[in-house]
Amino acid sequence: MIAGLWAIYMPTFAQHGLTSLHNLPRPGDEIIKRQVEYKDPGRSGEHVLWDFGKLKTTNDEYKLFYRIGKDSLLAGIEHRTIYYHSLTNDSLLLWGYENYTTLMENEQPELLLRFPVNYGDSTFCRYNGNGKYSDRLKISAMGTVTTKADARGMMILPDSDTLKNVLRVHTVKKIAGRSAPISFHGEETPRRRGSVTTSVRKKFLNI
Repeated sequence: MIAGLWAIYMPTFAQHGLTSLHNLPRPGDEIIKRQVEYKDPGRSGEHVLWDFGKLKTTNDEYKLFYRIGKDSLLAGIEHRTIYYHSLTNDSLLLWGYENYTTLMENEQPELLLRFPVNYGDSTFCRYNGNGKYSDRLKISAMGTVTTKADARGMMILPDSDTLKNVLRVHTVKKIAGRSAPISFHGEETPRRRGSVTTSVRKKFLNI
């Protein structure tokens, strides 16, 4: 059995507040992201200036598009992975994901956003799910997601355009994962133990 723990930090930037009418993804939407080199996201609070004007672009064609997926869920597709979402009572939920090697289905979904989102708003949720990896390993994951609109101000983009009334949404996701070999033909498969690890990832979006 292999266990793992990750902490993921994802600040999201948007102009004004977030509403389901204006910011919820819809089938047929296509977003072209611009990946840039890392820069510290800065302090929380009001009247913040995020100067990304001199950042170098590492990928101009990082695409994300949406369609209706299985069970009528909203499927977001990026980096060869499909993420399954739904909107329930103004809450944007993540029900799992799949790609060529991994399938994960959440029994208790992740709460990504609860609309509307304004400065100072925060949410917290617990989630868990099960799946498989390469048809060889059973995998499970559980953890927490904490989201807070913790900063607002002005942003300077790499092409020198300036955005005012920018709201940053700060998300911390903690994951505890386990995996074990899948048994075939009723044979007993020896379990393996692993170590606990921690990693941090930072992601920037302009919605």
